[in-house]
Amino acid sequence: MIGSVAAAHPLRVVVGGPPAAGRTTSADELAVVLRAQDRDTIRVTVDDFLFARAQRYRRGR
Repeated sequence: MIGSVAAAHPLRVVVGGPPAAGRTTSADELAVVLRAQDRDTIRVTVDDFLFARAQRYRRGR
């Protein structure tokens, strides 16, 4: 269904769920399908978003 959506703006898709639910695998597979349809696709991961600042920045900003 996502591949059939036509929009005048970039389409944003969020894949959410609990840890070990397969979010990353599902998002990777979706990106493959969309790229095969010649859709511009950017994969972004925010798994670290809810970590404490000290943990997020331990390797620098």
